[in-house]
Parts: sequence; C-alpha cells; structure tokens
Amino acid sequence: MAGVPLNPSKFAEDGGLLDASMEEVVSLFLDKEKRRHKDAKENDGEQEVVVSAKVTPMGLLAVLDLASHNLGVSRSMLTKCLSHQVACWYDSLPNLGVLTEEFYGAYSGAVETGNPDLCDGLRNTSYRYNSSLTGRATTFRTISWVLNKLGNLSLPLGLSPTVLFHIGLCWSVARSSDDVYRKTIDRFLRAEPDKLIDYIGGRSVRVKGFIDEVNYRLKS
Repeated sequence: MAGVPLNPSKFAEDGGLLDASMEEVVSLFLDKEKRRHKDAKENDGEQEVVVSAKVTPMGLLAVLDLASHNLGVSRSMLTKCLSHQVACWYDSLPNLGVLTEEFYGAYSGAVETGNPDLCDGLRNTSYRYNSSLTGRATTFRTISWVLNKLGNLSLPLGLSPTVLFHIGLCWSVARSSDDVYRKTIDRFLRAEPDKLIDYIGGRSVRVKGFIDEVNYRLKS
C-alpha cells in the first residue's frame, strides 16, 4: 500500500484523529498494528481480540472487504487500525461521559443498598440498525482496550459492545476519501452513527429515571 505522508503529532489527543480519513487512519496505525503481537506480550490491553456477529449493517462488510483490497491490507488489519478512530469517536460524543459516570453511580447505589431489582430491564433489546441487515455471520478484529472501552459503555447504553463496534466502524468508513464507497455509505451506513447519537439523548432520559428511582429507594 502506498504510504500517505502524515505527521503523527497532528493526531494527538486534541481530537485530530476525528478529522482523519479512513485511508489516513490506516496509514497512521499500520506499522503499530503490524507490531501488535509483540506489544501484546507486554500488555494484555494490547492483545488482538475477536468480535463475532450474526448480523451486520447492510453495506459494512462490502465496504470493509473492498477497502482491504484497495488499501492492500487484510480486513483484520483494517479494522484494528480503524479501532483507534472508533474509540476516539466515542470519547468525543457529547454527554456520553457524564451519562456513563452518573449511571454507574446509581447502579452502585442500587447494589450496595440491596436493591438489585432496579438494575433489571436496563438492557435495550429493541434497538435495531437503521438499515437492513447482512445476515452473514462474521468476525471482526479489534484491540482489547478498545473492546473494554465499549464494554464499559455497554451497560449505561443498554447495547452490546458488538453493536457499538459496528456503529463505530460505520462512522469511520464513512470518512473515506475514496468516492468508490460513497453511494453505499450514503445509502446505508451514514445514518447509523446519527441514529446512535439520537438514541443516546433518549437513553439519558431513561437513565435519569433510573437514578431518580435509586435515590427514592435510598431515602425510603
């Protein structure tokens, strides 16, 4: 794959990574991901992990498969590179950090005071991808610390880490600078991150109700 000249300092923790295209992200992290096996020996958080799925948003697999060919990398290498941008995107979502912190505070209060029944029913089983689905079981590769980050968001949002990873990939590939993916992205993938952001707003209302109920039990 032809390298894209990049200045790594451009992508410091100031959100610069959010402005990178899919192709730039791969160029930026490719060498690091090639060394992952070595790095993982020293840090469990750097291990490569598998995300399995029975269904994925329509178009996601097609774009990833074509991008891996066009960029000259395996699909597993591609998704590991994009995982860095996925994690950065979730860190950037407005109010998600506050929602998560408040949720776990109330969750802890419910458990500590012997009211675990309040924790039931918080998982959202009705959430559906915006687009139709590809019903082909598949696996993606990511990094342990990224999956752990999504796992920490899973309970407050009521969604599985797998769903969160898929949506993050939809956002990342939608940043591609190659027009070959554009119609598929516009038709199927671009709406997935927008739907999640709207969902987080509604979820905040439900979490507030959970917090209020826990506080009521604490006072009674």
